[in-house]
Amino acid sequence: MTKEKVLDALKTVYYAGNETDIVSAGIVQDLNIEKYYISFSLIVDTTDADVRLKLKSEAIKAIKEQVNKDAIIKVAFQNKPVAETAYEQEPNTPLSGVKKL
Repeated sequence: MTKEKVLDALKTVYYAGNETDIVSAGIVQDLNIEKYYISFSLIVDTTDADVRLKLKSEAIKAIKEQVNKDAIIKVAFQNKPVAETAYEQEPNTPLSGVKKL
């Protein structure tokens, strides 16, 4: 079992409503393989349990059919991070319109 074989298997899995496979879309993260144990995270933008379960089931099925039917697979989910906006202010400059704190 190699990382490349697992990724090739996961390239046959598609996220609902997406034309790109989960590997190319960057949804698969933190792939670890130790003997027969495979773990990875899926970064998704939904909390819908049915969608997550379907994605997890398809990923496990692809690995078991294409890589190793005896593999022990752990799939974790992470929410897609929301873009952060940094607000910067010059140091030691007063806030406009504020006279007293």
